[in-house]
Amino acid sequence: MNVIETKNLSFGYKKENILRTLNLKIPENSIFGFLGINGAGKSTTIRLLLGLLSAQKGSVFLFGKELSKNKPELLHKVGALIDHSTFYPHLSAHNNLKILAVLLGISNSRIEQTLELVGLSTEGDKRVGNYSVGMKQRLGLAMALINDPPLLILDEPANGLDPLGIIELRNLLITLHKDHGKTIFLSSHLLDELDKIITNVAVIHKGEIQFQGTKEKLIEQSGNLEKSFLTLTT
Repeated sequence: MNVIETKNLSFGYKKENILRTLNLKIPENSIFGFLGINGAGKSTTIRLLLGLLSAQKGSVFLFGKELSKNKPELLHKVGALIDHSTFYPHLSAHNNLKILAVLLGISNSRIEQTLELVGLSTEGDKRVGNYSVGMKQRLGLAMALINDPPLLILDEPANGLDPLGIIELRNLLITLHKDHGKTIFLSSHLLDELDKIITNVAVIHKGEIQFQGTKEKLIEQSGNLEKSFLTLTT
């Protein structure tokens, strides 16, 4: 089953076309890399997948159902991290998650499980305002994971992280995929890191899909991920 599918998805502002008849298929239990240079349409696509923007043409399907007709049901199955997560900096990570848990009707036990999953169990009682960039990113992931969704949509999750933070994020995503059965859709410009974790990939350029398939099939074209990506975006 395709967890995400778009059919002839198009979007633009005034006379500027951002996306042109996008047809994406993200298989269940994949780590799907969404690659493109700045301005290619990655963030716009993610906002359409999350219902933050409305498609001008075409449709978005999640778990086989059309998003526009089943938004509350479908988005409950999705955890997302886009831009920078919003926290209450004067509160602890635990209390930030507790507010979200109350809104979603989730037990306190899930808060502790989620903090442990993202590696913040020993830091959960500290004020978020004193967190490093990497810790805040992990808390953002915790907020996306609090209701244990089967699908994660992440927009440049490694932005602002130092090399150690990137390694920790990579290992966490691998754990979420292999041990917890998450399907992960992520955009990134860090090709070396994506090469280490993705199973499938799509390359978008000027609002159009230039390639879609397995990582191995893409690499066959030029020998490695970076060369293949450069070939498709120049």
